[in-house]
Amino acid sequence: MATRKQLTERWASSDGLRINQQIDDYLSEEDRYFCEHKHPHGQSSDIAEILKGLPYVEEIPGGLDMRGISIWNNVRKFDFSGWDFSLAAMQLSMPNCIFIGSRFDRTTNSGSMSGSQYRDSYLGGANFSGVIAQRVVAINCCFDNASLRAVRFDDADLSGCSFVNAKCQRANFAGADLRGCNFQGANLDGTVLVGGKIDKTTNLSGASLINVNYEAGYNDDGSPAWAENDWRQATYDDTTIHGDHPAVLQQALLKNLIAVLEEDGSPDAKAIIPKLKAARPLIPKEPDNWIGTVFQAITAEQTKVLESAMFDAVKLAGL
Repeated sequence: MATRKQLTERWASSDGLRINQQIDDYLSEEDRYFCEHKHPHGQSSDIAEILKGLPYVEEIPGGLDMRGISIWNNVRKFDFSGWDFSLAAMQLSMPNCIFIGSRFDRTTNSGSMSGSQYRDSYLGGANFSGVIAQRVVAINCCFDNASLRAVRFDDADLSGCSFVNAKCQRANFAGADLRGCNFQGANLDGTVLVGGKIDKTTNLSGASLINVNYEAGYNDDGSPAWAENDWRQATYDDTTIHGDHPAVLQQALLKNLIAVLEEDGSPDAKAIIPKLKAARPLIPKEPDNWIGTVFQAITAEQTKVLESAMFDAVKLAGL
């Protein structure tokens, strides 16, 4: 299989630039046609035909290969089932499109996905932060390690999806079906869960749920928009971080500090970790001062390591 470098560099060649422009022109024409006739004109096999001659397309069945492409455009009600958009950098608005069994491995996109279908698709490591994805049907999809900050997932069907270690801070899951979802280790701080469908098949073990909103929502006229629910209907354990007390924020910081230092793996980092764990009981009593006891117990070199780790841990927590 082609490397990441090969997949991105092929689009910078003269043939790659020409093919990229042809795809862009095709999507622009499709969008104009849709605006006039309210239904799509072409089909994805037309794009596969344009791609012929681009290196490595034979690696993907049917030549459905847009790996590593950079593209900005709009397309609506188009069927991209089975296509591979891995490593693509897109500002592609794709409302009401179909992506059954498609792949978005480490893809970046900032366009709308409202009303689209992503059934059985892979979006691991993707960055869709800020995307509008209202009413999407994404049953049995994988969002592991994805960046989904502030995504609008309201009224979406996400049943059976995996969000392991996903960054979902401030995402809106109001009215979404979250049954069968696995949020182990995910960051759900500041998310909206009102009206979301949650039960024991929703796994929140190890997730962070600081300042989560699950109270009832209302329309401008005072009528109920979403009913109040309680995330505790899900499966969770003592590694699940929840609440809105300052101590809860510090617990999240501690969790991320340990993760950053474990990844560091240096002797100084390994020496700091037991001292952080020993300070855990101080957090409820002294949420603003517990970290000071750790600094007092380490060397000058270890202090530099811990200060650097704190910078990374705060970013990781989205605080």
